[in-house]
Amino acid sequence: TKLILLDSLLQEKKMIKLTASFLFLLFMKGVISVGLYSPEDDVISLDTGNINSAVTGKPYGWMIEFYATWCGHCRHFAPLYKQFAKEILPWKDILKVGAVDCANPENEDVCMKYKITGYPSIKYIFPEADEENIGVFRTSWDKSVEALKRDTIFYIQAMQWEQNITHWPSLDAVEGPFEDLIENGGQKEMFIILEDEESYTGREVLLDIHGTNRGTENVARMVVKYPYMNDDIKNILSNSDLPALIRIGRGQSNFDVLRTEVSAREAETIIYNHYNGMLSTLAPTRPQRPDQPVTTSKKASADQLKRRRYTVMLTDLEKTVLYALTHEVVAHGELSDDQQYALVDFLNVLIEFLPRSSAILTSLVKLSAVGQLGPESIKETLEELSEVYENQEWSSCRGSKPKFGGYPCGQWMLWHTLTVNQMKEEQGDPARVLRAMNGYIKHFFGCRECSNHFVAMTKDGEDFKKIVTYQESVLYLWEKHNQVNARLSGDTSDDPVFPKFQFPSSSQCSSCYLTDGSPDEQEILMFLSSMYGSPVVVSNTSTSLFSDLTYSLGFLLGAMLT
Repeated sequence: TKLILLDSLLQEKKMIKLTASFLFLLFMKGVISVGLYSPEDDVISLDTGNINSAVTGKPYGWMIEFYATWCGHCRHFAPLYKQFAKEILPWKDILKVGAVDCANPENEDVCMKYKITGYPSIKYIFPEADEENIGVFRTSWDKSVEALKRDTIFYIQAMQWEQNITHWPSLDAVEGPFEDLIENGGQKEMFIILEDEESYTGREVLLDIHGTNRGTENVARMVVKYPYMNDDIKNILSNSDLPALIRIGRGQSNFDVLRTEVSAREAETIIYNHYNGMLSTLAPTRPQRPDQPVTTSKKASADQLKRRRYTVMLTDLEKTVLYALTHEVVAHGELSDDQQYALVDFLNVLIEFLPRSSAILTSLVKLSAVGQLGPESIKETLEELSEVYENQEWSSCRGSKPKFGGYPCGQWMLWHTLTVNQMKEEQGDPARVLRAMNGYIKHFFGCRECSNHFVAMTKDGEDFKKIVTYQESVLYLWEKHNQVNARLSGDTSDDPVFPKFQFPSSSQCSSCYLTDGSPDEQEILMFLSSMYGSPVVVSNTSTSLFSDLTYSLGFLLGAMLT
């Protein structure tokens, strides 16, 4: 009976393992969507299979975000981008809003074609674009919905002028003396938005209401300059009242000021109400902005927490290195002298301080022997190896969902490992690994805002001049990592199942803290040395096969259902 029960249990475990493997294969093939946008959003997901047919030869333009699922700032931006796409939905015959996930290996060629080297990046594509057209970058870093609208309106007007597009609504201001408009009052009713040259309110209204029903052809915008305003206007409005909505009634020789300091939404509401709902297609209800983060009560078990926060897997380190070289570095194309120097520095510290048992060391040494490092030599040396690791799931850095953990976790783990190994070997300048880290993050790390934060935090490496021992180097990185943890704790980029905290916790290392709660640096050093100095190839947690597979199934099913 015991043998039958044991055999039954083994068969059950085998079945769970096969099911998990099958789901994982589906996940890696892209059947399970893990990007930041879903079909329910007004953002169109583009990829290597559909982007050419979507943007080539179309009568409308495109605004495309290139992002990486692992990028925290991309996750911050996604709710705003969704909101923006929803609010400009009336413009869909003029401009469509899309997104490409550059973290998906299948989209690597697309992101290289469009010359994407940092995330999130936004590009505008002109109408009637051919396959060689890769668009122009949005240069502003302002991620607010209002700024996105402002820049997009400017782009639409520039497209209109450059390509002489006549089937779009004219966004140009009406010209000529204000008196001429008053005289035209006998011919038709007019709503006019008076604004200064910097205002985008009038153009937003014209885009929102174009193509709708009766009365929209009677809406115009006029640029007025103080003190050169018409006397009739100047007597009623000051410069601070702009933008203002006025109405010239049919048969009238004067005008009514309907609203000063008017927003686009307010102006549209007044026009809608005036025409008694005839512009019903233009009455979108604006959802609340931005999307509120979803909270969860799910908690990680002790074994899962140990796996996620206190285990260093050699395969995760290798996966991180290969992604860094074959994706982030290669994406830059021809490298500048500063980038070449940073890459050589990165490669050298990897060869010297990556664990000796690493399966990728031989390939890194081979790559370092190449005279001029660049995309071609990196791909030629590492591409096959990289593909093997791409199809391998993250271990220690696996978050509760694919958008959590992953590559950024691997970066922190890698640099902690390198500083600890340098301390153990006592080799070279104590700040050498930190300088290589600063150079890599500054020149290659895809999340550009993350990169800027890190470089500012280290004062672009000036802090390293104070480091004179290997122990100080290890503790410096530990301290800075905890500062980042504190800043991002509870943030939308924080994994709710494995939340960020000050590392290590007192429950994991009670000797790491004194009675007053301050850290004991010697104990911290011993803890970091033990954790990062001996990466493991297989998990050293006590999690059973059954519970580990159950977690994997939950992780993958969660990806399917969210």
